[in-house]
Amino acid sequence: MKDKVFKYSSDLIDNECNKENLALSCLRWCIAFFFIASPFNPSINDLTLYIWFPLMFCDRYFIGQLIKRINLNYLILFILWIGYCLFSLKIGLAIKFIAIFIGVTYLFFLNNFIIKKIYVCFLFSAIFCIIQFFSFLYSPELAYQLGPGNIAVLLWGKFATLTYTNQYVVFLFPRMSGLSREAGFFVSLLCIVFLIRIRYGKLTFIEKVIFLLGFLFSLSKVSILGVILPILFLFRSLIKKIPTLLTLLIVFSVYCVVAIYLNIGSTSFFYDNESIAHRLSSAYLIFNMRDNYILTGCPSDYQCFTSDGMALVDYLVNGRHLLPSIGLPGLIIEFGILGIVLILSSMIILKFDSFKLLLLVLFTSTVYILTMDNFTILLYYYLISSDLRQIK
Repeated sequence: MKDKVFKYSSDLIDNECNKENLALSCLRWCIAFFFIASPFNPSINDLTLYIWFPLMFCDRYFIGQLIKRINLNYLILFILWIGYCLFSLKIGLAIKFIAIFIGVTYLFFLNNFIIKKIYVCFLFSAIFCIIQFFSFLYSPELAYQLGPGNIAVLLWGKFATLTYTNQYVVFLFPRMSGLSREAGFFVSLLCIVFLIRIRYGKLTFIEKVIFLLGFLFSLSKVSILGVILPILFLFRSLIKKIPTLLTLLIVFSVYCVVAIYLNIGSTSFFYDNESIAHRLSSAYLIFNMRDNYILTGCPSDYQCFTSDGMALVDYLVNGRHLLPSIGLPGLIIEFGILGIVLILSSMIILKFDSFKLLLLVLFTSTVYILTMDNFTILLYYYLISSDLRQIK
C-alpha cells in the first residue's frame, strides 16, 4: 500500500499533530460541528457557504502536510477534473471539486484527530434526531420548530441554507433529520458513519441504540441503503472479482433501461412520481441531449435537450429546484462523452473495484456525485481508505 495518496498509516500523525493545544482542539471541534450540522452554514443565492471549509486552512498542521505530502497520481486526477471544469467554463463545479478534494485530504492528514470529533458530533446529531421524534409525538409543531428549516432561518434569516423539514411518514414513523438538511441526507450520513465506525471495533450498547433509533426515526426511501449494504458486504469478495468496467456498464445499462421503459419524461409519469423521475432523470436525459452538447456536456441552465426532454427538465429545475444531473449518469449530463473519460481515469487512479463502485452508486443515487454534503466527503474518504488496516 506504499503508493497510497496520503500514506495513511500510524506514521501519519506525527509529533506536531499530537501537540493539540486548546485553541487547535477548539478549531477542530468547530470544523467537525459545522461539517455535520449543515443548517448551521449560511447560503447566498442557493449556494451553501460551508464554514468548515475556510476553517480547515486555519489548522497549521494541515497546511504543513498539504505542502509536504504530494502524490503524483492524485495530482494528475486533480488537474484532470479542474482542467476540464475550467475548460468548459463550469466554475461552480470546479469549486465543488476543490472543496471535496481538500475536505477528503483533511480527513486523511488528521486521521483520528478529526474523525473522532466528527463521530461525536454525528452522535449528537443522531440524539437530536431522537429528540425530534419524541417531540413530534408530543407536539408536531414543536418538532417542526426543532427541524432544520427553522434552525437555519433562526440562525441566518434570508441567508439560511436550503433545507427540507419533511417530517411525514414514509415507512412506519414520521421521519426526522437530526442536524442534517433533510431526512434522506441524515440516513446517508448515518450509513457511512456506521461503516467508518465499525472499522474501529465493536460498538457499545449505547452506540447500537443510537444508530438503531436514528435509523428508525429517519426512515425514508434512502433507507433502503440499510438493507442493501449488508447484502453487498456479504458478497463483497465475490463482487470484487467482477471487472470494474463490466460493473460500470451494467449499472449504466440498468439505469437507462429502467428510465426509458418507464418513460419518465412523460408528464403523466413525472407529475405523479417525482421522486423516481428525479432519481432516473440523468439516465433518461442522456438520450435527449442535442448533438452539439454530447461531447462536452450541458451548460449550467440545462437548456441542452430536445423537446422530448425539456418538459422533465423544466419541471425539475424550475418547478422543484432539483438538478437533473443525479448519480453517476449525471456526470455525462455535466461533462458529456468526455465525462466517461474522467470516470474511467478516476477509477484507475483511485483503484476502484466493483464493490467500491457499487457503494459509490448507492450513496450518490439521489444526489449529484460532486455534491459537497458531509456524507459524500466521508464516502470518498471511506472508499479510498477501505483497503487500509492501520486505523487505531
